[in-house]
Amino acid sequence: MKRATLLLLVMGLFCFIQLQAQQWTVYNTINSDIPANQIGTLVIDASGNKWIGTSSGISKFDNTNWSTYSSYSHVYWGQGIALDTNDSLWLAPNSGEITMCQLNDSCYSYVDSTGYFPSSYSQFVIAIDSSNNVWTAGGAALKFDGTNWSAWTNLPAGYCIAIDANQNPWFGGGVTLNNFDGINWIQHSIIGSSFINILR
Repeated sequence: MKRATLLLLVMGLFCFIQLQAQQWTVYNTINSDIPANQIGTLVIDASGNKWIGTSSGISKFDNTNWSTYSSYSHVYWGQGIALDTNDSLWLAPNSGEITMCQLNDSCYSYVDSTGYFPSSYSQFVIAIDSSNNVWTAGGAALKFDGTNWSAWTNLPAGYCIAIDANQNPWFGGGVTLNNFDGINWIQHSIIGSSFINILR
């Protein structure tokens, strides 16, 4: 019993020392070249560069230097950025139209022939699968394959997107979770259920 207690004390002390040894660095507009303190999202590319979406533009931090890209033809709020398999950055601007843009401001717009989307529609979340299909949402689910758009308007696709290990998209929208298996949409109610990590 004494040995077990002593072992627990030693392990606790070791963990405490390890936690104390970790140091956090806070970056803000005062001590760095980040353009705004309001951060919408962050992704890390294969070289370890941090791409940070802010309310005043996109910043890249290579652990030493900051580069900021803030001139775009579309309004951008800093929430939707994602990297494709070539480490090209894609943006989902809040522009009153359905548009996917790359960092060089090359943009691809969805032409709504259905009349479903209002003129004020804006998507603000984005994810990219391993085939470089760009998925976006903001009231509907849309996919851009580099040439063609697909849209699904019969589900609350809304507020967040993730791609699972099978490269299927999952959309969180209010009280439901929706995933697409390549053929069918499956809706999961999350009211009253425990949170589980289904995307691992």
